[in-house]
Amino acid sequence: MRAGRNTCQDSGRSRLAALVATTLLYVAASAQSAHTLLDDTNARASVVLVSASEPYAFTGGPYGSVWVALSSFILSKNGGAASADRVVAGESGILGNGEEAQFRVMSGSSARLIRVDPKAPHQELTIDRFALDSEDGSDRNATLLVAITDCRFRDVRNLGDESEWTPSKPEIVAMSAGSVRWIRPGIHHFTNLGSQTAKVVSIEW
Repeated sequence: MRAGRNTCQDSGRSRLAALVATTLLYVAASAQSAHTLLDDTNARASVVLVSASEPYAFTGGPYGSVWVALSSFILSKNGGAASADRVVAGESGILGNGEEAQFRVMSGSSARLIRVDPKAPHQELTIDRFALDSEDGSDRNATLLVAITDCRFRDVRNLGDESEWTPSKPEIVAMSAGSVRWIRPGIHHFTNLGSQTAKVVSIEW
């Protein structure tokens, strides 16, 4: 009876260990997986949840790739640990075709990263980080906005030519941190409608 009880206990421990191992493997896999935010003829944008247990590495696509940090990371390129840099939320960069980057979580169990992969040839990409404190105006081509913080703002676009301001009907835009959104080419005036500063990164095609 005692031997049978030990066998049963050992079997139970084995099943528990297997369950724990399977759970840990699932968590690690899901933590490194990418969730698609946008996928159209211009680009694919994904949010990646990076686990602290292992770094996230990717290679720039055939038309380059853009990364935008939503958390703090240690960034190294082309396997160079000696040239590792600290990046914080809101920082971004471009990887050329075949260029490698590795992101390691600085603190906590996980961190988030936005990855954007253009799908077709384009002029040189322009990346800008700005805050919608009150109002911002710009003459832009097709532009993808990446929200670093939750934000709500008014977007008014010029319907006239460059010499005459003909405002469009205001559009109220709400974005959660880590979301992406295209804005149409042209001159825009953005007015922050939130109580706190709205921080975004723009990627201009």
